Amino acid sequence: MMQPQQEQQQQHPVHYVSVGRRSNFLLGLKDILTLRVTAKWLRNPFRAAQLRQWLTHSLSQQAGLRRVVNGQPLSLLVFDDQHMDEAALLTAVCVTEAGGSDEMGKVIELAAKCGYCHLPVSLTAADILDRYANKTAFLSEPRVLAHLKLVGRHINFGDAKVMLPSSMTFEPRPQVCFQLFEQGDRLRAILDHDDFDMIVDPPIPANHPFHQHRQAHDPPVRCSVEYSTSPMGGYWKAMCAPQDGSLYASASSFVKYFILDHFRQNRQPTQHLAGRHVGHERILALLMQSSHTRVDGCTTSTTSWLRQGSDFVPLRCLVLTDASHPFVAWVHISVPMTRPTTFVSVRAYTTECAVPGGGDAFKVRFPITTRLARVVLGAAVAAMMFDR
Repeated sequence: MMQPQQEQQQQHPVHYVSVGRRSNFLLGLKDILTLRVTAKWLRNPFRAAQLRQWLTHSLSQQAGLRRVVNGQPLSLLVFDDQHMDEAALLTAVCVTEAGGSDEMGKVIELAAKCGYCHLPVSLTAADILDRYANKTAFLSEPRVLAHLKLVGRHINFGDAKVMLPSSMTFEPRPQVCFQLFEQGDRLRAILDHDDFDMIVDPPIPANHPFHQHRQAHDPPVRCSVEYSTSPMGGYWKAMCAPQDGSLYASASSFVKYFILDHFRQNRQPTQHLAGRHVGHERILALLMQSSHTRVDGCTTSTTSWLRQGSDFVPLRCLVLTDASHPFVAWVHISVPMTRPTTFVSVRAYTTECAVPGGGDAFKVRFPITTRLARVVLGAAVAAMMFDR
């Protein structure tokens, strides 16, 4: 019979396959969960210490959560795994392996560029278990929406007021985060109040382009919440009923648009506008493309149909900068539906430091932004924007 000391020293074969020092991690998360339930005698190799090692491995495989800045690797997301129990660790592994991390990475990167979070974002056991009691609850929702529920509280817009339309009162808030609140089968953004309801995967007209863009893991969202500024300061408000609010191509477009719009109104970046008949086909192609379609020279994008008066205006933001740039720049494209064939609006926004003594020409004052925008816009549009 094997002695206890010998038994402790002998390495379990499953332990080797799963968490051995030179392991390729041949088992998947589904395999682990099945073994933990059906073969209780195999649970020991999958305790907290081994799950932490598995989580580290899983994170290392997620290219969407890593960047290279000045030749150095940069993680966008980590877990405070030393303070997690087995339930939280299993859900954390599920979060990393369930997919959709690329869009979450783009949201975190953009929020960090705009100064609304610090990298890497560190998720705690509370972040996970306050939202999801187990992996089944996490997997029951669209991936990107589930990710936003986890990281949203880490995207901090700072102090602001919140206007409640039902009472027409302002409430000061020391910290407003991109939080998503659940109230029964209803979901709310920014504030846990009826006025701030949002609709996930709302009804969309049969001929709407968002149908062909829709992705199950990142569904469209309709919401009337927006940020505004006034002489009294900035405030969050709901303009109308959720069903009449702006339509966003996806949940990730929704939060990225919020980030850029809040940043624009608070930082007042330099903007440059081009107007009528400028490369109309190229602009329409960019505008009607899926926000999930990669655009050369663009790090991420948003696509929305925003309400202006009685009309909905198609709008797209194309972000030009990434973690390697010391400033934020993006292109804003819109075509008012009342004049779709006669007017397009193309704006370049940037916080790039102006070249001293560069004169009034945008391309001379902001050469890096101009170079990045040329790649995205194409020759005809860029010439109209910067060379006239």
